Amino acid sequence: MSTKQVYFIGIGGIGMSALAQHAIQTGFEVFGYDRNANDQTSMLEAMGANITYEMDDVSLIDQLDSSSVVVRTSAVSLEHLHCRYAVTRKIPVIKRAELLAQFLKDFKTIAVAGTHGKTSTSSFLAHFLKMARLNFSAFLGGVSAEFGSNYFNNGTDYAVVEADEYDRSFLTLTPEISLITNIEVDHLDCYADFGDLEDAFLQFQSQTLKQCVVHESLSDAFKGFRYGLSDRSDYQILTSTASLDFRDYLLKTPKGVYAIKTNTTGLHNALNAVAAFAVAAQFTEETKLIEAFQTLPKIQRRFNVVVDSSAGIYIDDYAHHPSELAALHSFAKGVAPKQKLSLIFQPHLYSRTLLLKENFIQALSLFDRLIILPIYAAREQPNELISSAQLVLELGAKAEECAKEEVLNRVKQLGREVLITAGAGDIADLVEPIKKWMTDECLV
Repeated sequence: MSTKQVYFIGIGGIGMSALAQHAIQTGFEVFGYDRNANDQTSMLEAMGANITYEMDDVSLIDQLDSSSVVVRTSAVSLEHLHCRYAVTRKIPVIKRAELLAQFLKDFKTIAVAGTHGKTSTSSFLAHFLKMARLNFSAFLGGVSAEFGSNYFNNGTDYAVVEADEYDRSFLTLTPEISLITNIEVDHLDCYADFGDLEDAFLQFQSQTLKQCVVHESLSDAFKGFRYGLSDRSDYQILTSTASLDFRDYLLKTPKGVYAIKTNTTGLHNALNAVAAFAVAAQFTEETKLIEAFQTLPKIQRRFNVVVDSSAGIYIDDYAHHPSELAALHSFAKGVAPKQKLSLIFQPHLYSRTLLLKENFIQALSLFDRLIILPIYAAREQPNELISSAQLVLELGAKAEECAKEEVLNRVKQLGREVLITAGAGDIADLVEPIKKWMTDECLV
Protein backbone atom coordinates (compact mmCIF):
# COMPACT_ATOMS: atom_id res chain seq x y z
CA MET A 1 0.00 0.00 0.00
CA SER A 2 1.24 3.49 -0.82
CA THR A 3 -0.42 5.06 2.22
CA LYS A 4 1.28 5.04 5.60
CA GLN A 5 -1.63 6.47 7.59
CA VAL A 6 -4.81 4.56 8.46
CA TYR A 7 -7.83 5.80 10.42
CA PHE A 8 -10.10 3.07 11.86
CA ILE A 9 -13.74 3.78 12.76
CA GLY A 10 -14.57 1.36 15.57
CA ILE A 11 -10.90 0.70 16.24
CA GLY A 12 -11.67 -1.14 19.48
CA GLY A 13 -13.68 -3.84 17.72
CA ILE A 14 -12.17 -7.29 17.70
CA GLY A 15 -11.73 -7.40 13.92
CA MET A 16 -10.55 -3.82 13.50
CA SER A 17 -8.08 -3.97 16.37
CA ALA A 18 -6.27 -6.94 14.84
CA LEU A 19 -5.76 -4.97 11.61
CA ALA A 20 -4.70 -1.92 13.59
CA GLN A 21 -2.06 -3.98 15.41
CA HIS A 22 -0.76 -5.31 12.10
CA ALA A 23 -0.67 -1.79 10.66
CA ILE A 24 1.37 -0.47 13.60
CA GLN A 25 3.78 -3.40 13.51
CA THR A 26 4.36 -2.94 9.78
CA GLY A 27 5.13 0.78 9.98
CA PHE A 28 1.79 2.55 9.54
CA GLU A 29 0.74 5.55 11.57
CA VAL A 30 -2.59 4.54 13.13
CA PHE A 31 -5.49 6.75 14.17
CA GLY A 32 -9.02 5.84 15.16
CA TYR A 33 -12.36 6.44 16.81
CA ASP A 34 -14.45 4.30 19.14
CA ARG A 35 -17.43 5.02 21.35
CA ASN A 36 -15.75 3.50 24.41
CA ALA A 37 -12.30 2.61 25.63
CA ASN A 38 -11.64 -1.09 26.17
CA ASP A 39 -8.74 -3.53 26.49
CA GLN A 40 -8.08 -3.36 22.75
CA THR A 41 -7.93 0.45 22.60
CA SER A 42 -5.67 0.54 25.67
CA MET A 43 -3.29 -1.90 24.02
CA LEU A 44 -3.31 0.04 20.74
CA GLU A 45 -2.64 3.33 22.49
CA ALA A 46 0.30 1.72 24.28
CA MET A 47 1.58 0.68 20.84
CA GLY A 48 1.35 4.28 19.59
CA ALA A 49 -2.14 4.64 18.11
CA ASN A 50 -3.96 7.97 18.42
CA ILE A 51 -7.60 7.40 19.39
CA THR A 52 -10.56 9.66 20.12
CA TYR A 53 -13.72 8.61 21.96
CA GLU A 54 -15.82 11.65 21.08
CA MET A 55 -18.15 11.41 18.10
CA ASP A 56 -17.87 15.11 17.29
CA ASP A 57 -14.06 15.09 17.49
CA VAL A 58 -12.68 14.91 13.94
CA SER A 59 -9.34 16.49 14.77
CA LEU A 60 -7.42 13.27 14.14
CA ILE A 61 -8.82 13.10 10.60
CA ASP A 62 -7.38 16.59 10.07
CA GLN A 63 -3.93 15.07 10.73
CA LEU A 64 -4.24 12.66 7.79
CA ASP A 65 -2.52 13.41 4.52
CA SER A 66 -4.07 12.94 1.08
CA SER A 67 -2.66 9.43 0.64
CA SER A 68 -4.23 8.05 3.83
CA VAL A 69 -7.37 5.89 4.12
CA VAL A 70 -10.31 5.74 6.51
CA VAL A 71 -11.54 2.21 7.27
CA ARG A 72 -15.07 1.21 8.30
CA THR A 73 -16.86 -2.08 8.86
CA SER A 74 -20.01 -3.04 6.99
CA ALA A 75 -21.89 -2.10 10.17
CA VAL A 76 -20.78 1.54 9.84
CA SER A 77 -22.75 3.58 7.34
CA LEU A 78 -21.17 6.07 4.97
CA GLU A 79 -23.43 8.57 6.76
CA HIS A 80 -21.32 8.20 9.91
CA LEU A 81 -19.96 11.63 10.85
CA HIS A 82 -16.34 10.54 10.50
CA CYS A 83 -16.97 9.00 7.07
CA ARG A 84 -18.70 12.15 5.85
CA TYR A 85 -15.91 14.35 7.18
CA ALA A 86 -13.25 12.19 5.50
CA VAL A 87 -15.11 12.56 2.19
CA THR A 88 -15.06 16.36 2.54
CA ARG A 89 -11.28 16.06 3.02
CA LYS A 90 -11.12 13.90 -0.14
CA ILE A 91 -9.74 10.97 1.89
CA PRO A 92 -10.83 7.52 0.58
CA VAL A 93 -13.20 5.55 2.81
CA ILE A 94 -12.87 1.77 2.41
CA LYS A 95 -14.33 -1.30 4.11
CA ARG A 96 -12.37 -3.43 6.54
CA ALA A 97 -12.46 -6.34 4.08
CA GLU A 98 -10.67 -4.23 1.47
CA LEU A 99 -7.88 -3.31 3.87
CA LEU A 100 -7.50 -6.94 4.96
CA ALA A 101 -7.22 -8.01 1.32
CA GLN A 102 -4.51 -5.38 0.80
CA PHE A 103 -2.57 -6.56 3.85
CA LEU A 104 -2.84 -10.20 2.76
CA LYS A 105 -1.07 -9.57 -0.55
CA ASP A 106 2.18 -10.21 1.31
CA PHE A 107 0.99 -13.64 2.53
CA LYS A 108 -0.35 -16.96 1.36
CA THR A 109 -3.76 -16.97 3.03
CA ILE A 110 -5.35 -19.76 5.08
CA ALA A 111 -9.00 -18.68 5.46
CA VAL A 112 -11.56 -20.07 7.91
CA ALA A 113 -15.20 -19.55 6.88
CA GLY A 114 -18.57 -20.75 8.16
CA THR A 115 -21.70 -19.58 9.96
CA HIS A 116 -20.35 -20.75 13.33
CA GLY A 117 -17.02 -21.72 14.83
CA LYS A 118 -14.71 -19.44 12.87
CA THR A 119 -12.97 -17.91 15.87
CA SER A 120 -12.42 -21.10 17.85
CA THR A 121 -11.29 -22.99 14.75
CA SER A 122 -8.90 -20.28 13.53
CA SER A 123 -7.43 -19.95 17.05
CA PHE A 124 -6.94 -23.73 17.23
CA LEU A 125 -5.41 -23.64 13.75
CA ALA A 126 -2.92 -20.97 14.80
CA HIS A 127 -2.03 -23.17 17.76
CA PHE A 128 -1.37 -26.21 15.54
CA LEU A 129 0.66 -24.14 13.06
CA LYS A 130 2.74 -22.70 15.88
CA MET A 131 3.45 -26.23 17.10
CA ALA A 132 4.45 -27.10 13.52
CA ARG A 133 6.85 -24.10 13.53
CA LEU A 134 5.26 -22.60 10.43
CA ASN A 135 6.17 -19.03 9.54
CA PHE A 136 2.79 -17.26 9.79
CA SER A 137 0.69 -14.46 11.23
CA ALA A 138 -2.91 -14.68 12.48
CA PHE A 139 -5.84 -12.25 12.45
CA LEU A 140 -8.36 -13.69 14.93
CA GLY A 141 -11.93 -12.81 15.86
CA GLY A 142 -11.28 -13.32 19.55
CA VAL A 143 -8.50 -13.01 22.10
CA SER A 144 -6.54 -16.26 22.30
CA ALA A 145 -5.06 -17.07 25.71
CA GLU A 146 -2.07 -18.52 23.90
CA PHE A 147 -1.09 -15.20 22.34
CA GLY A 148 -2.81 -12.87 24.79
CA SER A 149 -4.20 -11.11 21.74
CA ASN A 150 -6.37 -11.40 18.63
CA TYR A 151 -3.27 -10.86 16.48
CA PHE A 152 -0.10 -12.94 16.23
CA ASN A 153 2.93 -12.00 14.16
CA ASN A 154 5.36 -14.84 13.55
CA GLY A 155 6.37 -14.19 9.96
CA THR A 156 4.94 -13.38 6.56
CA ASP A 157 4.82 -16.69 4.69
CA TYR A 158 1.21 -17.48 5.65
CA ALA A 159 -1.71 -15.71 7.30
CA VAL A 160 -4.58 -17.31 9.22
CA VAL A 161 -7.73 -15.20 8.82
CA GLU A 162 -11.44 -15.47 9.49
CA ALA A 163 -13.43 -15.19 6.29
CA ASP A 164 -16.66 -13.36 7.11
CA GLU A 165 -19.67 -14.09 4.91
CA TYR A 166 -21.58 -10.97 6.00
CA ASP A 167 -21.93 -8.52 3.10
CA ARG A 168 -20.01 -11.11 1.01
CA SER A 169 -16.79 -9.79 2.55
CA PHE A 170 -15.02 -13.14 2.17
CA LEU A 171 -15.20 -12.85 -1.60
CA THR A 172 -12.36 -10.31 -1.46
CA LEU A 173 -10.04 -13.19 -0.49
CA THR A 174 -8.09 -15.63 -2.65
CA PRO A 175 -6.96 -18.23 -0.12
CA GLU A 176 -4.20 -20.75 -0.61
CA ILE A 177 -6.19 -23.13 1.63
CA SER A 178 -9.71 -22.64 2.93
CA LEU A 179 -11.87 -24.25 5.60
CA ILE A 180 -15.67 -24.13 5.83
CA THR A 181 -17.07 -25.17 9.21
CA ASN A 182 -20.81 -25.11 8.34
CA ILE A 183 -23.47 -23.15 6.48
CA GLU A 184 -26.75 -22.19 8.15
CA VAL A 185 -29.42 -19.59 7.46
CA ASP A 186 -28.20 -16.18 8.63
CA HIS A 187 -27.55 -12.69 7.28
CA LEU A 188 -30.62 -12.71 5.07
CA ASP A 189 -30.40 -8.92 5.13
CA CYS A 190 -27.72 -9.33 2.46
CA TYR A 191 -28.63 -12.73 0.94
CA ALA A 192 -31.89 -13.52 -0.83
CA ASP A 193 -32.24 -16.99 0.72
CA PHE A 194 -30.22 -20.01 1.81
CA GLY A 195 -29.46 -20.91 -1.80
CA ASP A 196 -27.95 -17.49 -2.37
CA LEU A 197 -25.86 -17.87 0.79
CA GLU A 198 -24.65 -21.31 -0.25
CA ASP A 199 -23.75 -19.99 -3.72
CA ALA A 200 -21.57 -17.33 -2.09
CA PHE A 201 -19.72 -20.03 -0.13
CA LEU A 202 -19.28 -22.02 -3.34
CA GLN A 203 -17.80 -18.95 -4.99
CA PHE A 204 -15.51 -18.51 -1.99
CA GLN A 205 -14.35 -22.10 -2.38
CA SER A 206 -13.82 -21.62 -6.12
CA GLN A 207 -11.40 -18.78 -5.30
CA THR A 208 -9.28 -21.18 -3.19
CA LEU A 209 -6.02 -21.91 -4.98
CA LYS A 210 -5.12 -25.31 -3.55
CA GLN A 211 -6.98 -27.34 -0.95
CA CYS A 212 -10.25 -26.96 0.93
CA VAL A 213 -11.44 -28.68 4.11
CA VAL A 214 -15.23 -28.78 4.66
CA HIS A 215 -17.62 -30.14 7.27
CA GLU A 216 -19.40 -33.32 6.21
CA SER A 217 -22.80 -31.57 6.33
CA LEU A 218 -22.00 -29.48 3.25
CA SER A 219 -23.50 -30.58 -0.06
CA ASP A 220 -21.56 -32.60 -2.60
CA ALA A 221 -21.06 -29.39 -4.60
CA PHE A 222 -18.29 -28.58 -2.12
CA LYS A 223 -15.01 -30.35 -2.83
CA GLY A 224 -12.04 -31.19 -0.65
CA PHE A 225 -11.28 -33.12 2.51
CA ARG A 226 -14.29 -33.64 4.79
CA TYR A 227 -14.33 -33.86 8.55
CA GLY A 228 -17.04 -34.97 10.96
CA LEU A 229 -18.56 -38.07 12.54
CA SER A 230 -19.63 -40.22 9.60
CA ASP A 231 -17.83 -42.64 7.32
CA ARG A 232 -17.92 -40.08 4.49
CA SER A 233 -15.40 -37.93 6.39
CA ASP A 234 -11.68 -38.11 5.64
CA TYR A 235 -11.02 -36.87 9.19
CA GLN A 236 -13.53 -38.79 11.30
CA ILE A 237 -14.17 -38.71 15.04
CA LEU A 238 -15.08 -42.28 15.96
CA THR A 239 -17.95 -41.53 18.32
CA SER A 240 -18.17 -45.11 19.61
CA THR A 241 -14.77 -44.56 21.23
CA ALA A 242 -15.41 -41.05 22.57
CA SER A 243 -15.89 -40.11 26.21
CA LEU A 244 -19.14 -38.32 27.09
CA ASP A 245 -17.38 -34.95 27.22
CA PHE A 246 -15.28 -35.62 24.08
CA ARG A 247 -12.03 -35.08 25.95
CA ASP A 248 -10.91 -38.48 24.64
CA TYR A 249 -11.67 -40.10 21.28
CA LEU A 250 -10.14 -41.89 18.35
CA LEU A 251 -9.51 -39.83 15.21
CA LYS A 252 -9.34 -41.60 11.85
CA THR A 253 -7.44 -39.76 9.10
CA PRO A 254 -6.24 -40.69 5.59
CA LYS A 255 -2.93 -41.69 7.18
CA GLY A 256 -3.91 -43.50 10.35
CA VAL A 257 -5.95 -43.71 13.55
CA TYR A 258 -4.86 -41.69 16.59
CA ALA A 259 -5.91 -41.66 20.23
CA ILE A 260 -6.75 -38.02 20.99
CA LYS A 261 -6.61 -36.52 24.47
CA THR A 262 -7.66 -32.89 24.62
CA ASN A 263 -8.10 -30.14 27.20
CA THR A 264 -11.44 -28.95 25.75
CA THR A 265 -14.99 -30.10 26.46
CA GLY A 266 -17.86 -30.85 24.09
CA LEU A 267 -18.48 -32.14 20.58
CA HIS A 268 -18.39 -28.60 19.11
CA ASN A 269 -14.83 -28.06 20.36
CA ALA A 270 -13.81 -31.53 19.19
CA LEU A 271 -15.06 -30.82 15.67
CA ASN A 272 -13.42 -27.39 15.56
CA ALA A 273 -10.12 -28.89 16.72
CA VAL A 274 -10.27 -31.69 14.14
CA ALA A 275 -11.03 -29.15 11.39
CA ALA A 276 -8.00 -27.10 12.42
CA PHE A 277 -5.87 -30.26 12.61
CA ALA A 278 -6.95 -31.27 9.09
CA VAL A 279 -5.73 -27.94 7.70
CA ALA A 280 -2.47 -28.00 9.68
CA ALA A 281 -1.84 -31.54 8.43
CA GLN A 282 -1.47 -30.09 4.93
CA PHE A 283 1.77 -28.45 6.10
CA THR A 284 3.46 -31.05 8.28
CA GLU A 285 3.40 -34.69 9.35
CA GLU A 286 0.19 -35.15 11.30
CA THR A 287 1.94 -37.26 13.92
CA LYS A 288 3.76 -34.10 14.99
CA LEU A 289 0.44 -32.41 15.79
CA ILE A 290 -1.25 -35.00 18.00
CA GLU A 291 0.19 -33.73 21.28
CA ALA A 292 -1.02 -30.20 20.46
CA PHE A 293 -4.61 -31.34 21.17
CA GLN A 294 -3.72 -31.34 24.86
CA THR A 295 -2.85 -27.63 24.95
CA LEU A 296 -5.56 -25.99 22.82
CA PRO A 297 -5.97 -22.34 23.81
CA LYS A 298 -8.97 -20.83 25.53
CA ILE A 299 -10.56 -18.00 23.56
CA GLN A 300 -12.17 -15.01 25.17
CA ARG A 301 -15.99 -15.18 24.94
CA ARG A 302 -15.99 -18.67 23.42
CA PHE A 303 -17.33 -21.21 25.95
CA ASN A 304 -15.32 -19.32 28.53
CA VAL A 305 -15.65 -20.57 32.12
CA VAL A 306 -15.04 -17.26 33.88
CA VAL A 307 -15.63 -18.53 37.44
CA ASP A 308 -15.63 -22.09 38.74
CA SER A 309 -15.33 -22.05 42.51
CA SER A 310 -17.28 -22.39 45.74
CA ALA A 311 -18.97 -19.12 44.73
CA GLY A 312 -20.57 -20.88 41.76
CA ILE A 313 -20.01 -21.33 38.03
CA TYR A 314 -20.15 -18.49 35.52
CA ILE A 315 -19.80 -19.05 31.76
CA ASP A 316 -19.61 -16.36 29.06
CA ASP A 317 -20.04 -16.92 25.34
CA TYR A 318 -20.50 -15.04 22.06
CA ALA A 319 -23.52 -17.16 21.04
CA HIS A 320 -26.02 -15.13 19.00
CA HIS A 321 -27.59 -17.77 16.71
CA PRO A 322 -29.96 -20.61 17.76
CA SER A 323 -27.44 -23.31 16.86
CA GLU A 324 -24.79 -21.59 18.94
CA LEU A 325 -27.16 -21.34 21.92
CA ALA A 326 -27.89 -25.07 21.64
CA ALA A 327 -24.14 -25.81 21.58
CA LEU A 328 -23.67 -23.50 24.58
CA HIS A 329 -26.35 -25.41 26.51
CA SER A 330 -24.63 -28.70 25.68
CA PHE A 331 -21.31 -27.32 26.87
CA ALA A 332 -22.79 -25.97 30.11
CA LYS A 333 -24.48 -29.31 30.86
CA GLY A 334 -21.09 -30.95 30.40
CA VAL A 335 -19.57 -28.54 32.92
CA ALA A 336 -22.44 -28.81 35.43
CA PRO A 337 -24.65 -31.81 34.55
CA LYS A 338 -26.78 -31.73 37.71
CA GLN A 339 -27.28 -28.00 38.16
CA LYS A 340 -29.87 -25.60 36.80
CA LEU A 341 -28.70 -23.22 34.07
CA SER A 342 -29.60 -19.52 34.16
CA LEU A 343 -28.98 -17.72 30.86
CA ILE A 344 -28.71 -13.96 30.41
CA PHE A 345 -29.14 -13.44 26.67
CA GLN A 346 -28.91 -10.35 24.51
CA PRO A 347 -30.48 -10.94 21.06
CA HIS A 348 -28.35 -9.50 18.25
CA LEU A 349 -30.08 -7.77 15.31
CA TYR A 350 -33.80 -7.33 14.75
CA SER A 351 -33.62 -9.07 11.38
CA ARG A 352 -31.94 -12.21 12.76
CA THR A 353 -34.29 -12.39 15.76
CA LEU A 354 -37.38 -12.02 13.56
CA LEU A 355 -36.25 -14.46 10.88
CA LEU A 356 -35.15 -17.16 13.33
CA LYS A 357 -37.69 -16.46 16.07
CA GLU A 358 -39.03 -20.01 16.35
CA ASN A 359 -35.50 -21.42 16.34
CA PHE A 360 -34.52 -19.00 19.10
CA ILE A 361 -37.54 -20.02 21.18
CA GLN A 362 -36.59 -23.68 20.80
CA ALA A 363 -32.94 -23.11 21.75
CA LEU A 364 -33.68 -20.74 24.65
CA SER A 365 -36.23 -23.19 26.05
CA LEU A 366 -33.37 -25.58 26.80
CA PHE A 367 -32.27 -23.38 29.72
CA ASP A 368 -33.92 -23.45 33.14
CA ARG A 369 -34.14 -19.71 33.71
CA LEU A 370 -33.85 -16.82 31.24
CA ILE A 371 -33.16 -13.12 31.52
CA ILE A 372 -33.59 -11.50 28.11
CA LEU A 373 -32.05 -8.10 27.40
CA PRO A 374 -33.47 -5.73 24.76
CA ILE A 375 -32.40 -6.56 21.20
CA TYR A 376 -28.99 -5.11 20.31
CA ALA A 377 -29.62 -3.23 17.06
CA ALA A 378 -25.99 -2.87 15.90
CA ARG A 379 -26.22 -1.69 12.27
CA GLU A 380 -30.05 -1.83 12.14
CA GLN A 381 -33.00 0.37 13.00
CA PRO A 382 -35.63 -0.97 15.47
CA ASN A 383 -38.34 -3.17 13.96
CA GLU A 384 -41.77 -3.11 15.58
CA LEU A 385 -42.44 -6.65 14.32
CA ILE A 386 -40.08 -8.17 16.91
CA SER A 387 -38.94 -7.44 20.46
CA SER A 388 -37.46 -9.17 23.48
CA ALA A 389 -40.84 -8.82 25.16
CA GLN A 390 -42.32 -11.09 22.46
CA LEU A 391 -39.66 -13.71 23.12
CA VAL A 392 -40.37 -13.56 26.85
CA LEU A 393 -44.10 -13.94 26.25
CA GLU A 394 -43.60 -17.12 24.21
CA LEU A 395 -41.00 -18.55 26.59
CA GLY A 396 -43.39 -18.31 29.52
CA ALA A 397 -42.78 -18.14 33.26
CA LYS A 398 -39.11 -19.16 33.10
CA ALA A 399 -38.25 -15.94 31.20
CA GLU A 400 -38.18 -12.25 32.05
CA GLU A 401 -37.06 -9.11 30.26
CA CYS A 402 -34.46 -6.94 31.95
CA ALA A 403 -32.58 -3.76 31.06
CA LYS A 404 -28.84 -4.21 30.87
CA GLU A 405 -28.33 -1.71 33.71
CA GLU A 406 -30.48 -3.83 36.03
CA VAL A 407 -28.96 -7.23 35.24
CA LEU A 408 -26.38 -7.30 38.04
CA ASN A 409 -29.00 -6.54 40.70
CA ARG A 410 -31.26 -9.22 39.25
CA VAL A 411 -28.43 -11.76 39.11
CA LYS A 412 -27.77 -11.30 42.82
CA GLN A 413 -31.27 -12.63 43.50
CA LEU A 414 -30.88 -15.84 41.49
CA GLY A 415 -28.95 -17.93 44.00
CA ARG A 416 -26.25 -20.46 43.26
CA GLU A 417 -27.35 -21.76 39.90
CA VAL A 418 -24.97 -21.90 36.95
CA LEU A 419 -24.89 -18.41 35.45
CA ILE A 420 -24.33 -17.85 31.72
CA THR A 421 -24.11 -14.67 29.62
CA ALA A 422 -24.42 -14.85 25.85
CA GLY A 423 -24.66 -12.48 22.90
CA ALA A 424 -22.64 -10.58 20.32
CA GLY A 425 -23.52 -7.06 21.46
CA ASP A 426 -22.42 -5.02 24.46
CA ILE A 427 -23.45 -7.72 26.94
CA ALA A 428 -19.70 -8.32 27.19
CA ASP A 429 -19.66 -5.23 29.44
CA LEU A 430 -21.31 -7.35 32.15
CA VAL A 431 -18.59 -10.00 32.34
CA GLU A 432 -16.21 -8.22 34.68
CA PRO A 433 -18.93 -6.87 37.05
CA ILE A 434 -20.49 -10.34 37.37
CA LYS A 435 -17.08 -11.94 37.85
CA LYS A 436 -16.20 -9.40 40.53
CA TRP A 437 -19.50 -9.94 42.34
CA MET A 438 -19.04 -13.72 42.33
CA THR A 439 -15.40 -13.74 43.38
CA ASP A 440 -15.53 -10.85 45.88
CA GLU A 441 -19.00 -10.53 47.35
CA CYS A 442 -20.13 -14.15 47.08
CA LEU A 443 -17.29 -15.22 49.34
CA VAL A 444 -18.07 -12.70 52.08
